[in-house]
Amino acid sequence: MSINLEKETEIILDNTSYRVKITYKPFKKNISYRYKDGQFSISSPLLCSQKEIFRGLDKFAPLLIKRSKRPSPCFDNKIYILGRLYDMSSQSISLIDGTLISFTSDKELETKLKKYFLVIITSIIRRKEEEMRISPNNIRVRKMKSRYGSNSKRTRTVCFNLELLHYDSEVIEAIVVHELAHCLVFDHSKRFYDVVYRYCPNYKVLHKRLRKGEFTHD
Repeated sequence: MSINLEKETEIILDNTSYRVKITYKPFKKNISYRYKDGQFSISSPLLCSQKEIFRGLDKFAPLLIKRSKRPSPCFDNKIYILGRLYDMSSQSISLIDGTLISFTSDKELETKLKKYFLVIITSIIRRKEEEMRISPNNIRVRKMKSRYGSNSKRTRTVCFNLELLHYDSEVIEAIVVHELAHCLVFDHSKRFYDVVYRYCPNYKVLHKRLRKGEFTHD
């Protein structure tokens, strides 16, 4: 008996119809949800019921739609980097710290921004690790669709979303504190947030700016 690994259907939210594409993956452990251009793309474990999938979709759909409407950090040949707006029409970006980023394609630009951000965030992380009395972690930067950061206790690796590069340093530091706090308290209990607010008292305000796509505080 063959198993259909893809299914397309629709969902009605606030009197608006949205396409839904479900992809079943044999070795996947959790359900993940994405939204783009009027369609929800769902990746699900093979034996997960449609009822369970749609229960999660009902929960996450409003947030995913809201996130899709956030301002873009790139527009009209301009780009936000560390909370400052730069022109990139000449296929080069001259940053305030003297760094010059030249590129001939979007892929090359992304590669160079990733390398630049790794240097920036490594400096922030090392400073915060010392402040929080945490042993040094391995550090990675990559594009992430649903999270701003992650912390692997097993590999002692903290990973950050490249999207953070567009925000000012206060917002970046707030997410760094959040992920490093997991080195001390791995869940999201009150004790965890006590640590977060100890080292980032205005975390709630900064996280709200992140969620709203406010790249600069000006």
